[in-house]
Amino acid sequence: MPSSIPESTLSITQISLPLLEEWANETEKQLNPLYSLTKETLATCKQNPQSYKQLLEDLRNAEDIRKKEAAIKVEKAQLQAKYGIRFNELETDWQDIVTVLEWVQKVQAAFLDIPVPQSFAEIAAQGPTVAPTNHRTEPKI
Repeated sequence: MPSSIPESTLSITQISLPLLEEWANETEKQLNPLYSLTKETLATCKQNPQSYKQLLEDLRNAEDIRKKEAAIKVEKAQLQAKYGIRFNELETDWQDIVTVLEWVQKVQAAFLDIPVPQSFAEIAAQGPTVAPTNHRTEPKI
């Protein structure tokens, strides 16, 4: 029990019962929603926090984590669109991507201002695993 209430400077034992009852009812109205939210929140906790301060810190941390997860999902979609099949989340071979980007720069430099021929772009887009079908063989002498 508190030693006094905000509406009075008297000790709680000297306050009239109707005023004390009014204060208790108003306090209960304010605490019930807090209790419901706290009960709901604590039901999902693996370990109950030691105080409301720790509970609020845990909730802020959880909110920060959710924001970071959402940002990662957006970034993942952008990286997937940008790097295509070469992007494999944490397993991405970034050196392979850097090598491809360096190769693209060399191709762009080789063609200068001339548009890259469509047939060249299609073959290049298939990657290094596709071997050309028309091989020329030098005659053996």
